[in-house]
Amino acid sequence: MKSMLSIIRRYVFAAFFVIILILFLDISAYIAMFFGVGGSAYGNRDNLIAISEGLTETGSQFSLSPEGEALLVSQYAWGMLLDPDGNAVWTWNLPEEIPTAFTVPETASFTRWYLHDYPVYVWQHDQGLLVLARPKGSFWKLNLNRPQQLTRRLPAYCLLILTVDLLLIFSVAALAGGRLYKAIRPILDGIRNLEKKEEIHLQESGMLSELSASLNKTSALLAEQEEKLTQRDHARAAWISGVSHDIRTPLSLIMGYANELEDQEDLPQTSRTSARIIKEQSLCIRQLIEDLNLTSKLEYQSCPLRITTFYPAALLRQTAADFMNQNPDGPWEIRVTCSPAFSSAQIDADVQLIARVFKNLIGNSIRHNPEGCSVHIIASMTESDRSCSILFTDDGTGIPRRVLRILTQETETQRETPLKSQNASPENQPHIMGLKIVKQIVNAHGGKVDFFPEPGAQTSSPDTCGTGCRIAVTLPASRRTDMPN
Repeated sequence: MKSMLSIIRRYVFAAFFVIILILFLDISAYIAMFFGVGGSAYGNRDNLIAISEGLTETGSQFSLSPEGEALLVSQYAWGMLLDPDGNAVWTWNLPEEIPTAFTVPETASFTRWYLHDYPVYVWQHDQGLLVLARPKGSFWKLNLNRPQQLTRRLPAYCLLILTVDLLLIFSVAALAGGRLYKAIRPILDGIRNLEKKEEIHLQESGMLSELSASLNKTSALLAEQEEKLTQRDHARAAWISGVSHDIRTPLSLIMGYANELEDQEDLPQTSRTSARIIKEQSLCIRQLIEDLNLTSKLEYQSCPLRITTFYPAALLRQTAADFMNQNPDGPWEIRVTCSPAFSSAQIDADVQLIARVFKNLIGNSIRHNPEGCSVHIIASMTESDRSCSILFTDDGTGIPRRVLRILTQETETQRETPLKSQNASPENQPHIMGLKIVKQIVNAHGGKVDFFPEPGAQTSSPDTCGTGCRIAVTLPASRRTDMPN
């Protein structure tokens, strides 16, 4: 709202400044026109004095100096000199309609106004009265008579009028700004509601009716798209859940029969080996189905978190021990190093989901390094921000570059961008279900996951980021200091 008030304030002051500037320029132009052009180029006083001084009597004749004659020819239509009795003793270019003798009342009349529609100007001469006339229609003579008291107060009156004008201008600008603010405010509120994905219905009237109509149409389109996306997401989640449920029963039967075939000693060894492979692959399919269900629930926030307070160090050691017990003769080595602070730290989280994070990360190193690798897990506690940091490292093949690019993006839409840009088919796209679930679970608990290659590792393969990988998990520590009963 402060930004809106700032816009209106700038609008009012800008309009006020423009109007004041226009008034100043207009007044300056009028002053220049009346006192510059009218008083300088066509000034009568200087011309009259110059011509009067240039008109001299020699004997019984009058002569005009060259300078005076030049002014007379360039500025006036005709001229004459009246003696004290009102008779013309000198004339120049005098029209026939102009008499050569005037009475005192006639002289007094034309000196103030016009003589036969000629604007005339007079000046006292040594021999009488000098009369000079401008061409007809060239000048407008106006005689003003005002009380002296009013003339003295004229500056104050002008200042008062100017003040009233400025107040009126400011009021008009403020009124216009207020109307603009009234028209823009609903639009601004509507835009803010659009940011919150709320549907808006603005009144389509006033100076901004077209903009309001466009926002209403945009809101309707966004609402329709949101509804379609919601329906699609619900349909996808329902489809995944339904397919998972339908597959579970026949898959259990397959695993059961495969297990029976594997245990029958009268079968050939090749048949028992095939049954074992069928059982192992069925377990993989069941795990994929569970992963698909879990990531779907986490994505649509339909997976309730069963929050308890526990020691992550104990869970981490137990998970690593389970892997070693499952493959005691495997070519893998798992080491867990926990700082004293981490060993005594607690977190508030879903134990099953956090255990799934640890299993996925350790299993990822083992699964992608069938020839063996060394997995080292380093856990520490940061007291400043009360966070638990767990670093999973291995010296295996490392994370593929395109997988790393996908995982380091912030949103699901951004994660799809690199694959789309490469026009990769679904068969060629990397399968990152396990790591995706890790990131979803950690994010749901208010933590973060960082994926990066082992520092300083070198590789000649464009598909990997080096020998080994590093995955860091950060979870907020519990504020409680004791375990619940």
